[in-house]
Order: sequence, then C-alpha cells, then structure tokens
Amino acid sequence: MGGLPFCPNCGAEVSPQNKFCPSCGAQLAMAASAPARSGTERRIENQKPAVERLLSGIQMGLGVILLVLGVLLLLTPVLGFAVFFVVVGLVSLAAGYGLWKQKSWARSALTLSGIFYLVLGIVLVLPLSGWLAAEGALSIILGAFSMSWARSSRIRSRFGGRS
Repeated sequence: MGGLPFCPNCGAEVSPQNKFCPSCGAQLAMAASAPARSGTERRIENQKPAVERLLSGIQMGLGVILLVLGVLLLLTPVLGFAVFFVVVGLVSLAAGYGLWKQKSWARSALTLSGIFYLVLGIVLVLPLSGWLAAEGALSIILGAFSMSWARSSRIRSRFGGRS
C-alpha cells in the first residue's frame, strides 16, 4: 500500500478518495499530489513534546504513590486523609493517562489534579515542618505548574477547549 497519503491528524494511511480518516475520523483535505511520508517522518511529527511526556509520567507516578498511601491510610483511624489521597491518586492517574493518550478531557483532569495538589500542599505546609513542609511546597509548585500548563494556548489548541 505504499504511496498512499496519510492522515495529518493521526498519521494513518488513507485512500485518496476518503473524505474522513478511517482511524480517527478527522476530515481530510486531500490534494491529488499529496506527497507520501515515511513512517519515521510520521512518528517524529506525531511525537509528544518533552514537557507533555514528563508531566504525564509525573502525574501517573504520583497517582500510584498516592493510591498506595491512601490504601495504607485506610488501615488507620485517619479515614478522611485516606479517601482524599485515593481520590487525588485516581485523578492524577487519569490526568497522566489522558496526557499520554492525548485525550480531549486531559486538560480538565490536569486542572483538577493541579487544584488537588495545591490543597494537599497547603495542608502539608501550614501545620508541619521539616520534610513534609518541603513536600507540601513541591506539591504547591506542581499544582500551580499543572494548572498553568493546562491553560496554555498551545495545550488548548492541541487538546481542544475554549480559551
């Protein structure tokens, strides 16, 4: 099937007579002389930016850590913290997965996890000292970064959403 054009959205091979991509459903504005691209060119073009990959990995890693911590806290009398950690862990995992798979709802999940990290950071910074306070400060920084990154115009155009 060499020589067929490719979808500009997902990189799948498409037939010149297709008006929509059979893989992702994107509308195709096909020119009869669309140059064929190699698989390497498509992979480079569709590759996620480094910040997106890093933030996705951080979100998923912290999501797993918070889930484990929440489950362990369920064995203690601190049930409120346990539930909070489980919820934050699940939202963080969803945000990381959504970023990695470029889902349209990823911006919302990232904003929500940013809010949760800000709350978690404030709870850890205000009453505590030592390494937990430092952990809280890092949580505040991650929350602020996640929320501002989710609101950036580049991400809005990449994942969709209004300004």
